[in-house]
Amino acid sequence: MKTKVALRKEAVRLHLQGVITTEIARRLKKSRRWVYRWIARYDRGQGVKRLGNRSSAPKHTKEIYPQKIKDLAVKARKESRTSQVFLCTGGRRSDLL
Repeated sequence: MKTKVALRKEAVRLHLQGVITTEIARRLKKSRRWVYRWIARYDRGQGVKRLGNRSSAPKHTKEIYPQKIKDLAVKARKESRTSQVFLCTGGRRSDLL
């Protein structure tokens, strides 16, 4: 069984030999869309290097909330938990200690 990268290289090799896309897809048991994708990637850039696996993870993650807001949220949660315990004990502080 060929690796994914080997299949991609095979698709490009067949394309460069003049084999039509439909035939490449049939031989490799892949969709024509798959074949078009890898031929386009090969044509766009650095040749065979572009056929390797690449991460789909985001390159950068944005800081959605500033640290000050995060700190306030954590503080509010802590205070909320304390007041919930106080209410559950019927308002007796001695039960908290």
